[in-house]
Amino acid sequence: AEEHLEETLGPLLLRSDILKLGFGIAVDVKMLRESFPNVLCFEVFEKKCAQKVGYIDIQDMVLARDKQLPRLERLGVNCGLSSTCMAVLGQALCKQQQTSNWAERPLSAEQVLYAATDSQSLVRVYEHLGPKLAGEARLLSFKRQAQQGKKVAKHSLYSASSSSASSSSSTFPWRRFKAEQS
Repeated sequence: AEEHLEETLGPLLLRSDILKLGFGIAVDVKMLRESFPNVLCFEVFEKKCAQKVGYIDIQDMVLARDKQLPRLERLGVNCGLSSTCMAVLGQALCKQQQTSNWAERPLSAEQVLYAATDSQSLVRVYEHLGPKLAGEARLLSFKRQAQQGKKVAKHSLYSASSSSASSSSSTFPWRRFKAEQS
């Protein structure tokens, strides 16, 4: 089964010229990696997602959209796909099947419809918000990752028992990240 996943999904996931849309996909990719540890394409795709190569996180687009709105109209970082659809498309998603038993096979017709609706909603939100906002979202995401790296580095610096020059240079991974992006 894992060989078929690699053969089927690998070429699709790893092509940068095919745009993939997701909503907070880091959690989904982590679950795929844990469920299928021998499927290499999931590991590579996770790295591509972190670099925003061939992938757009709709949640990042929502945050970029928020920057253009008055504070009271913003969805914020904790918004879900259903509330995003309500705010952007004027219609919420029914999330009733989200907690159903997805390990049981075959999937029910309701689960298949839920998955298809979830996926289609990503496309509709992307089309509504537009590619320009996707570019802004990508930049915003990189800034957020760099800031998170600074926080980790700052915590590492304060918690380190020694303050030698060699250890302090390795406590700032965001500098390496920033250099790699230049």
